[in-house]
Amino acid sequence: MKNVKLLLFLCLVCFLFSNNKSIAQLTVDKNYYANTIYIQGNKYVKNGVKKPIGFFHQNIKEEMKISPMGLKEFKKFETKRNTSLFLTGGAIALVIMANRVDNENAQLGFALGGLALALVSIPLSVQSGNHIQKAIWLRNDDALKLGSNF
Repeated sequence: MKNVKLLLFLCLVCFLFSNNKSIAQLTVDKNYYANTIYIQGNKYVKNGVKKPIGFFHQNIKEEMKISPMGLKEFKKFETKRNTSLFLTGGAIALVIMANRVDNENAQLGFALGGLALALVSIPLSVQSGNHIQKAIWLRNDDALKLGSNF
């Protein structure tokens, strides 16, 4: 009978400790869910709510203010994105110019220049995507370390 009581006591202790771990895990999960963000299409999600990214990612930039390293990475994203957009715009302008001129040599020059600018903008666009993902990761890491709602 004594062994049965001891066994029941040990089962109860194990149950209580496993339950406390679950409560701690729930707290971590709740903190993670409430304070981290991720991009989904043209919106970002925080605490289960989809929010607009904003013109030129302005709302995401606001979220980055809690993380100095995230903000630094976000600025790299902005630089690469803006350069890529500028080059893409230049490429479009050169292709339009190629269609407007009558000289074949000028047409070829404008078309090749447009193609070159478009090709240069592609890796910059990819790099900007990498920077925004890293910025969000750094921001989320800092949000979890700070541990409160923002």
